[in-house]
Amino acid sequence: MNYSVKASAALEKFIKENKINTANLVTYSYWFYEWALVLSISKRKKIIKSYISRTHMGDLYYRLDNRRNNFQNVKLSQIKELHVISEHGSSYLAKNYPSYVDKLKLTYLGSLDYGVNADKKEGEDEFVILSCSKLDPLRKRVHLIPDILKHLDFKVKWIHFGSDSEQNQIPLKQALNSLPNNVSVELKGHCEKRVILDYYTNNHVDLFINVSNFEGLPVGMIEAISFGVPLLATKTNGSPELVKDEIGVLIPIDFDAREIAQIVRDIKQQKIKLNREEARKYFKSNFSSEINYENFTNNLLEV
Repeated sequence: MNYSVKASAALEKFIKENKINTANLVTYSYWFYEWALVLSISKRKKIIKSYISRTHMGDLYYRLDNRRNNFQNVKLSQIKELHVISEHGSSYLAKNYPSYVDKLKLTYLGSLDYGVNADKKEGEDEFVILSCSKLDPLRKRVHLIPDILKHLDFKVKWIHFGSDSEQNQIPLKQALNSLPNNVSVELKGHCEKRVILDYYTNNHVDLFINVSNFEGLPVGMIEAISFGVPLLATKTNGSPELVKDEIGVLIPIDFDAREIAQIVRDIKQQKIKLNREEARKYFKSNFSSEINYENFTNNLLEV
């Protein structure tokens, strides 16, 4: 709290020294963390006229823990609009803070349209699975993916983008030891976004997988369907808003690896039919950044 009070005073000093007209000042915080509290204090002290913020996951769900003094009520009392990135998150806040429900707005994130995922090259017979996240064993649980893959009896190639601390990599490295010879793995580590997008452009991907036990609404999954890649993901928070029947399969958070391996097998054999064209259509209708960010920017200028 002391930091936020000091930051608010610094903001007031900056505004005065630069002779900023606060009547036309747009103040915005991308996260509903400490800087949202700074802006709330500034609004209460009439340093700024109003402010808006986004809220995603850690700044939304985790901080609703009643054992922590997170000043959520203070922030909500002063904010003009809080833009929530998922329907689930919006419902969650409305339930916990019903007096502020009129301030909540559903505003999806998005991705640019980088085109269609590459076709399979002649002679390629591997089923390619891609994942993209940090290697946080408690939340992202990437180390559980090999538990699924080891039950598959056909050629599989698993590509993972993302890394983490040496300590958080240990569970994955241990899990890789159980994989049979028909499963190959490429751990790409931390990469620039452009590298990941280029991979989709130049290499065929059959399935994007996410086994997190906690998500907001994953941008990695948005990017996957933008290329027309089907999804397999756990039913957590906002993920079901991306994984629709024709473009993906939802699985339990506490899943049985053998059962999920059978789902992957059924997808490969087209017993479960997933439509890559429908994935692209759904992306364009709901998660195009060209549309979503323009609408958000226009709203921001009206505050």
